Amino acid sequence: MHEHPVDLDTLLARLRAAAAEHSDAALATPVRARPWTLPGAPGAAPPALPWGLVARASGLAPYLLVDDAAFATLAYQRLLGRAPDDGGAAHFAERLRQHTPRTELLAGLALSPEARRLHPQGNTVQRVLALVLLGGLRVARGLRSDWLVRGVLRRTERWLTRRAQRSPLGLAWYLGNRHDAAVHALQGQVAALQAQLQVQSECADDRYDAQQQTNHTVQVALTRQALALEQGGAGAVGSPAVDDFLAALEVSFRGPVDDLQAQLAQDYLPQLQALRTQLGDGPCLDLGCGRGVWLALLQTHGFAARGIDLNAAAVAQAQAQGLAAELGDALAWLRAQPEGSALAITAFHLMEHLPFALRLALVTECARVLRPGGLLILETPNPENIWVATHTFHHDPTHSQPLTPDSLAFLANYCGLQTLAVPRLHPYPTEAGLPGDDPTTQRLNHMTCGGQDFAVLAHKPL
Repeated sequence: MHEHPVDLDTLLARLRAAAAEHSDAALATPVRARPWTLPGAPGAAPPALPWGLVARASGLAPYLLVDDAAFATLAYQRLLGRAPDDGGAAHFAERLRQHTPRTELLAGLALSPEARRLHPQGNTVQRVLALVLLGGLRVARGLRSDWLVRGVLRRTERWLTRRAQRSPLGLAWYLGNRHDAAVHALQGQVAALQAQLQVQSECADDRYDAQQQTNHTVQVALTRQALALEQGGAGAVGSPAVDDFLAALEVSFRGPVDDLQAQLAQDYLPQLQALRTQLGDGPCLDLGCGRGVWLALLQTHGFAARGIDLNAAAVAQAQAQGLAAELGDALAWLRAQPEGSALAITAFHLMEHLPFALRLALVTECARVLRPGGLLILETPNPENIWVATHTFHHDPTHSQPLTPDSLAFLANYCGLQTLAVPRLHPYPTEAGLPGDDPTTQRLNHMTCGGQDFAVLAHKPL
């Protein structure tokens, strides 16, 4: 009987449809010898295969559609008539993890001693055909077989190749081998992609870490450069010429020491004396102590005062008076102080020299070093006075930028301190202002003759 010609794509479509139709009931199918037919084929159905073992194993679609766990159960039920034992299930699972084709596992199970005992009627040729049908030629070639078996294998393979599109048996063999090849190729591609993704992920992580380290290094370098430039450039530690210039500049524009100490005593000494009464004695740290004007005043009134400054010339003047002044970086010095150890920390006309990142770090350390209830005093030029903002602020070439009262108070609050007061200090004489009491004149006088400096007084909460 001649079969109607059917192209391969049509046969594949029919096989997929049949597999989908029967895949859900695959595990529930009882063990029995049943013929393998091609659903939907034109003309009469092909004859059933005559061998029980082959018939049990030849329905490839259910084996290919189920997951790995169900595959072992299905294979054992159909070929051996029982559920898989623990050793068999573990063997199947391990081989599947190693990407062994399912057809090879089926072939090995079909040729096992148990299968031979269950189906003693199957002769050698029948078993070889079953093996070929399941796409297990690679397994068969690895078996110890005699020349007759090897010859049968070669001839069977050639015959099935010729009849790949002409019979259910050949088509099943052809599709089985084609499936195995496709699965192997896809598994290899997936493994390669996974390895590539892993390498790319690791490289991306390395690049990210390297970039973060680079950014950190650049940030540190820029901060240090800003410190050197904005605190005097060459006037940093180790530049005597610029240090001498800045020390002379302070004397010229800040006035005599006696006048400065009198003003400081009026502005801040009462608060410190009250603080000592409340909390007891403790160290008072002066950041940017300069020539020691404030240190000397504190020492005179019995406070344990120590200071730090970058200007070697100014520190030398302070040390010549017997004051505890050190040459060095204020932030590093603060970080070396014990937490909660200082009664008060002061910084007169220092904040305007610093870049923002350093100001933030410095005030943060002040909050750490202060004892609960301790006082922080930050004094700086007041840009609310337009003469200061536009003129006098720029007398000092190391000034970075003017700070507003609100922003400096917010910085102290942000770092965990509570603002007590923000006084405007050192206004111009009243006679320097415009005459008149109207709101406009008062506002103009405030802008032109108001406090030349302001201070933020903040304490650490108890």
